[in-house]
Amino acid sequence: MTTKRNLAGRDNNGHFDQYKEFVKGVQLGSLFHVQLFLEDHPNAKNEKITAQGKTALHIAVAAGHENIVEKLVVLMSEEGLEIQDDDGWTALAETAFAGNYRMAKCMLTKNTRLVSIGNVDGRLPVVLAIEGGYKELACFLFSHTPLKDLEGISVATLCTKAIYTRTLAIALNLLKNDRHLALAPGKENVSPLYALASTPNAFPSENQLVFWKRWICSLQAELRQLVPSLVNLVFGIKDLYEMKVADFRRGMIMSYMCNVIEMSNDEERKTGCVYTAVFRAIKDGNLEFVYKIVSRNPDLLRCKDDKGRTIFPSAVLYRQTKIFSLIYGLHVKLPKVYSQDCFNNNILHMAGMLEASAQLNCIPGAALQM
Repeated sequence: MTTKRNLAGRDNNGHFDQYKEFVKGVQLGSLFHVQLFLEDHPNAKNEKITAQGKTALHIAVAAGHENIVEKLVVLMSEEGLEIQDDDGWTALAETAFAGNYRMAKCMLTKNTRLVSIGNVDGRLPVVLAIEGGYKELACFLFSHTPLKDLEGISVATLCTKAIYTRTLAIALNLLKNDRHLALAPGKENVSPLYALASTPNAFPSENQLVFWKRWICSLQAELRQLVPSLVNLVFGIKDLYEMKVADFRRGMIMSYMCNVIEMSNDEERKTGCVYTAVFRAIKDGNLEFVYKIVSRNPDLLRCKDDKGRTIFPSAVLYRQTKIFSLIYGLHVKLPKVYSQDCFNNNILHMAGMLEASAQLNCIPGAALQM
């Protein structure tokens, strides 16, 4: 008895025997075999050809064959590019996950709607790219993604991951559009605010920046007459400019976040990870973050971690003397520093404890740590 075939080109047993050679040719990157097969089966370019519901374009992306991808994109219809496999992934989503800029650009040249098609859990291609750490690709996809398509957990995840990967242009753009995003939990129940608190290296020391300026300017003055064409290349003017731009963006992001915290209630601060962010920043020695947040919101001095410790005992416990000194120097009414945690330990007990911290880890030997 003859087996009926459906529109995807498969029989009711889920077999795709007629496409075996086509799939093999795509996987091997044989443009000759791909073209030869499509001459006899022109509809195959826009069909699902595997049991997992993948098109030839999906397979070419997974195999990393850019020449096959480019050929298929030219031949396929715009609707064909939008086909999702059984897991809800388009070929562009696969490309974003793999981090291939050239393939993504090729597909978007044909169909810009692809950036708005999420997979089964709602993650758009730009989110997949930022999660993989592909910053250049993420910026490219973000520039083509309508903000109206970024909502809910997807946009919170994008903003959080942008901060973790220091793709601050994306994070700042999102926060400009919606400042309340600062306290919105993403896919891993982590807010952009917590992400910023968790990246102390995102706040370079101002002294470090001043040193850069002095170093570059002094050497420029000496060598300007000798090798003027090499000054920018050798002494990193571009790096200094990028550092200043990143510093400006961080400042804007912090400003938006502080404004949102000022207007938030206790429940919003809890769901937005405000309290956990402050104590995480103290532990990691994120000086600028703690100071800016607390100076704008002095009531946070009274917040407690899961062990009942306020900011001062935590700063002492983790040997963050600069944080302790800066907060103590604020012109605000300070809470009682001799309050006890859930173990009945006060600030003096904290001073006697040996807790793992960024400060202590930099000091060799127990004697010097003491």
